[in-house]
Amino acid sequence: MITNITTNTLTGIPKANNLRKNPYQSQVNHRSNPADGFHISSAGQEFSAVLEALAKTPDIREERVVAIQAQMSAGSYNISSSEIASKMLAHF
Repeated sequence: MITNITTNTLTGIPKANNLRKNPYQSQVNHRSNPADGFHISSAGQEFSAVLEALAKTPDIREERVVAIQAQMSAGSYNISSSEIASKMLAHF
């Protein structure tokens, strides 16, 4: 219940100075049971493990990049355009 309303001089919006607290608020806050809890299913635990493993996996496979760079430097990196095209079309 609002017992005293004044107007903010900057905005002209009424504001409440004295708000009466809900006498039942303290009872509401203490109703939780200490035995309450939650359980994550085995599927959820597996999903969490997969997400953690994925987060630890680097975006770039450095050993693969180094190997390709070495092949390019040596002039032995050859890839056929038909192989590239077939891999691209496999996604459609």
